[in-house]
Amino acid sequence: DQTPTKIPTVFPDQIPTKNPTVSPFHSSSVPPTLSPSRNPTESPYQIPTKGPTVSPSSSSPSPSLQPSSQCRGDNLVTLVSAPICPGNATCLITNDYGVQDTCRHNMDLSLELRVSPGRTSEMYLRALRRWNRLVVGDLSSVQSADLPNSNQCLNDLPFRVDDLYICGRDIRIDGQGGILGRSGPQYIRQDPGTGRVTAINGIMEFDIDDIPLYLDNGSLESVILHQMGHVYGIGTLWDNNGIVGPDNIYLGRNGNRVWQNDWGCVGSRNPPLDDGGAHWLESCFNREFMTGAIDSDFNAISILTIASLEDIGYEVNYTAADPYDGSNTGGGCCLPSITVEIVQNHPTLSEAGRAAAIAYGQEELRKSQLTGDTMQYMQEESDVLYIGDLFTAVLYQEDGWIHEVKVARDQGMALDLGP
Repeated sequence: DQTPTKIPTVFPDQIPTKNPTVSPFHSSSVPPTLSPSRNPTESPYQIPTKGPTVSPSSSSPSPSLQPSSQCRGDNLVTLVSAPICPGNATCLITNDYGVQDTCRHNMDLSLELRVSPGRTSEMYLRALRRWNRLVVGDLSSVQSADLPNSNQCLNDLPFRVDDLYICGRDIRIDGQGGILGRSGPQYIRQDPGTGRVTAINGIMEFDIDDIPLYLDNGSLESVILHQMGHVYGIGTLWDNNGIVGPDNIYLGRNGNRVWQNDWGCVGSRNPPLDDGGAHWLESCFNREFMTGAIDSDFNAISILTIASLEDIGYEVNYTAADPYDGSNTGGGCCLPSITVEIVQNHPTLSEAGRAAAIAYGQEELRKSQLTGDTMQYMQEESDVLYIGDLFTAVLYQEDGWIHEVKVARDQGMALDLGP
């Protein structure tokens, strides 16, 4: 296996099939449901937006894991030492961990970092702050007792999760090269009024032996920021919310309002997605944050991406968008119909690499399965749905490229993401 040696400049989405030059991953529109009728597709890589650098405070007292209720400003969120930690790790949680903040959106982080924890923790914190500026409304909190088998981190979840919990870990997997890590949501909630599905918690894991390379080439923060976006549901819960249509077009009402009213694409087809149905089409939105590729300079989190968060079911802040008016969309994207030729300009993942990624992912899914009694309780009593044993996204390195394989219980689908 050969690992990347330079900063990635492009992360194209591509799903190898029998015809390696075309990726016919088709997503159909379905009504909002807690039943995941298909597995969301993830291709999480973009240049992160810049945020303040905040060093974690090891001297601050650890917050109580019991619930409290108060309103805090986003600028007060930082990282503090967690109550439990093995000797070879730095363990951190957010200082508002477990606080029931009904004034704004809240993300609880629990981190177990073993490689350059000072640098990587700041990347997680900047990513948290960026998403907390985009998603602002409070969601229904969920008691952690109703989320069995939901935590790979050593420290317990808060008594109540308000509104999203993410466990981020550095772990030992297979040495340098090969498996880079995995990620995915674990529990989802459904709003009883709108039927919209949002994430409750998710997992992000990276191989200890591969992290230094991505720290050195400057791409690790991109991975963290974009992975969080997919934990929120951008591209991953679009299908569950019925906003991906035939031919990979975007059906969400708010996204189409931006597309037509703000960007002037009146009378055209809906915003086009890539063949995975998980990103805006790169040939149209080449400087937008949530395409499947990055440029060497600034990429904008536009009002279109924020509108997609609103379509999922979040209350959002459009004023936090980066400057982007859609004027640099590719030629022809606003026409009634467009034909985009997909050319594979990068290697596909080998069969051996794909098999290794699938084997790793399926073993992790097997270990994540609920027990019989717990499964019965979830089916009969719970208002949330566990999806943590249904699929996971595995990152695999080969010949200087990062490939992503979305692994389900009985299958895997490969996405080539970038050098």
